[in-house]
Amino acid sequence: MRAVLFPTRRRIIRCVVRGSDRALNKLGQPNEDSAAEIKTALEEASADATWPVSFFDGGSKLQPTVGMVHASDVPPVTRVLLGNWDGYLRFYDDSVSSDDGEPFSNHVVYGPMLLGKSGAHEGMITELIGVPAEGSGDVDWELKVGKTIERAKNATAFTSGTWREGINRTIRTRARGYAWYLKLKGKGGAPWAMERITAGLQTSGRQQYA
Repeated sequence: MRAVLFPTRRRIIRCVVRGSDRALNKLGQPNEDSAAEIKTALEEASADATWPVSFFDGGSKLQPTVGMVHASDVPPVTRVLLGNWDGYLRFYDDSVSSDDGEPFSNHVVYGPMLLGKSGAHEGMITELIGVPAEGSGDVDWELKVGKTIERAKNATAFTSGTWREGINRTIRTRARGYAWYLKLKGKGGAPWAMERITAGLQTSGRQQYA
């Protein structure tokens, strides 16, 4: 089964539902061992990008089985409705901070980014400034560095903290290495957005043997 649905007032969101008979038992219910075969994706048409989205909750009850576009006489009310295995109808709403009372878990990872002036040099992060957008929720952040890209990715956080709405205090890190990653994570399911992140970098020398 394949269905592509999108509300005309939100051109960037498309809901794509895929599944197969192998994902169902004799009663037409989802098999827990094949729940992965039922997939949903969100597509941003303007960026030509697609993100897989999972609604698996251990029993696959939140997975959508059918969808439709509810065309209301009032344009703002027109939306895509999804029928789920638990018998409820749901729709996307970017103003909520939880999913059936459960806070959203979300994060963004920037990287890998090189610290030196070229791929042959190491460097140092001298300062880090985070500015969440006006009205944004709190944003947890953590900085990871390493002498190689792989080591930076798998490293424990060199330092971490929380940014709040507006301009925050400058973080003096002096974290040295070859590459770095910056992970951002929302708190408590509150919507968040970053206005900008500023990092001060300084080349410290040629790359050393790992």
